[in-house]
Amino acid sequence: PGAEREAIVLIATTEPERYSVRSVAARHVRHIGEAGMDISNTATPFVFLAEKARYGAVRGKTSGPAVARGIAARVSDALEATGSRAMVSLAWTHEPDSLAQTVARHAAEGIGRIAVVPLGFEDSDEVEHAKAILDRAHPRQHGVHVAFGPPVWHDTTLAERLASRVLACTRNAEPSATGVVLVGEGVPPEWERRHNAARCDETYFNQRVRLLLGEHGIDDRAIRIGWLDWQMPDVTEAVRHVGALGKTRIIVAPSMIALPTLAATVDLGHAVELARLPREVEVVTLLPWGDDEAFASAVARSAMRALERLNGPIRL
Repeated sequence: PGAEREAIVLIATTEPERYSVRSVAARHVRHIGEAGMDISNTATPFVFLAEKARYGAVRGKTSGPAVARGIAARVSDALEATGSRAMVSLAWTHEPDSLAQTVARHAAEGIGRIAVVPLGFEDSDEVEHAKAILDRAHPRQHGVHVAFGPPVWHDTTLAERLASRVLACTRNAEPSATGVVLVGEGVPPEWERRHNAARCDETYFNQRVRLLLGEHGIDDRAIRIGWLDWQMPDVTEAVRHVGALGKTRIIVAPSMIALPTLAATVDLGHAVELARLPREVEVVTLLPWGDDEAFASAVARSAMRALERLNGPIRL
């Protein structure tokens, strides 16, 4: 490989564009074997039916992969503006060997330095699997050097950007009448214990957003955190709690959800509806980060820091 050539791989945590039995089966096996879930053979068919129904709710095609490609394009533009000629590509968590395959493809193109940035949490079961497969390929033995960038959620501009997005939805409403629910996707309890770094990042990020919102007059008691799955309180309970405080406008904001997964697209709306708030309460639901300019810039900065780590003398 040409050691001076560089590439950036973004790991997209999202479902396949179309319903895939193979993808659902792989996730189901991980949930049973690694997340400690007890799912009977009788219940297993309903796991597949439920996933197929969610795809039906979005007309058979989820937008996550297309949005990930949009982020990659924005990151490429941001890097080009700095004079970088690094190629930007994507790997997918629903294909565990996708990261290794992408790195191998870049190596075949003569690229010797590769930065990897997850569009989400690096400390997660999906990325851990992808790393393990990549490690078994021993890229360093082939002259390919790979480095992960710092977590994008450590970039302070993202908390500021999310706070500004929330505050933009409070216009024509008194701060005292406004509540906020910061939404996370949630992970099974076993994975929550195993991936403690991700939970710490989540706590720090949400607390930073709460502080910024409080500085603009939103009651801290009315800023709650809710999860779409696995963890408590769930989104429905969090929205009900804010409504019970007498807030008449509630902003529901995915805080650290980068891509529009089926959970963020389908389940979030259902969770809000189940809260059954009074008619006078208005709920505004924000989209996940997607190709937001601030998010793409944070990803680009993370990638550049990883490349800077690789730009020292290479020793095989």
